Amino acid sequence: MDARLVARRRQRALDRSRRNSNPAQYQLSTRQAKRATRRAAAGIRVRQVPTPLGPRVANAVGIPRQAYDKDELCDAYRRTRAGHAVAGRAGTQAKQARAREIARTIVAEHGPRLVVEHTNIRAWARLWGRGIALFSPGMLTAALKLECAAAGGQLLRAGTTRTALSQQCPCGARAKKPLSQRVHRCRCGIVGDRDLVAAAMAACVQLEDEDQPTTATINEDFRAALAARIAVRGQQ
Repeated sequence: MDARLVARRRQRALDRSRRNSNPAQYQLSTRQAKRATRRAAAGIRVRQVPTPLGPRVANAVGIPRQAYDKDELCDAYRRTRAGHAVAGRAGTQAKQARAREIARTIVAEHGPRLVVEHTNIRAWARLWGRGIALFSPGMLTAALKLECAAAGGQLLRAGTTRTALSQQCPCGARAKKPLSQRVHRCRCGIVGDRDLVAAAMAACVQLEDEDQPTTATINEDFRAALAARIAVRGQQ
């Protein structure tokens, strides 16, 4: 079974258990409230709801009336929570091991001095939500930094304001591309995967201060050398 599905089911079980043990701390859901209203209007005794499915009882600014650490928790909840924590640690360790393996492969193939774009991973998380956790870009970047240092090199971060690697072409042209455009096409004749062209352009980056990503610029001599190399490859 998919690990994400198992984790989601386990989390739902934890939520149900907490609600069952602390029903006074939760409101009825919209559906439960409507059912209670219909029963009351029909003169039927309102049934006690064992598991309120609505939001947490809170004050006007959204702070819960009772802190979560003061909730009553049953033994089954504690066992499930412990299993959930163990599974989470195992998943994290697996991601870290995979990140280290990928980082070693990259450093072995491309050398210990690498350049990555200085991006805000938290902004990505806001855009793509939980899906970004499947790829763990921050974990991979951290693994690359360690591998580069261990091999005697350095992982450099280049700011995107002046470099704009995905908009650059080795020929010197620069054109904006929407995120949906995944193929780089230029009037000079260069056609290739957008990410691969941007990665090639990263080799042309230089930093006035290696600790300041905002000082990154495109070295035109490096760019010309890259364009010449691509032209030679195209003739072969």
